[in-house]
Amino acid sequence: MGASVAWWLKTLAPRTSVAVVERDSTFGIASTPRSVGGVRQQFSNPENVFLSLHSAQFIKEGHRAYDTAKADVPFPALLEYGYLFLATEGGAATLRENHVTQR
Repeated sequence: MGASVAWWLKTLAPRTSVAVVERDSTFGIASTPRSVGGVRQQFSNPENVFLSLHSAQFIKEGHRAYDTAKADVPFPALLEYGYLFLATEGGAATLRENHVTQR
């Protein structure tokens, strides 16, 4: 979260002075990679769907704005694998409704 906030602060207000304090400058043991580094993209409310689509798009194309000459670490790659959700007959209607929201 701190790196993301720093990125957006510098992007939206380039003259702002920002420092990220992280024990591991490679982010290899930060919270996101330790939690498998996933970006969930399936939600049941439109605001969460919008935010996840924005996040995925940023990771897919963000490297274009990333200044690798000044960076200590490479820009992350997004590997998309997908999910499989199973439901009982009673839960199938909810999954169908969520699918409509996501589309």
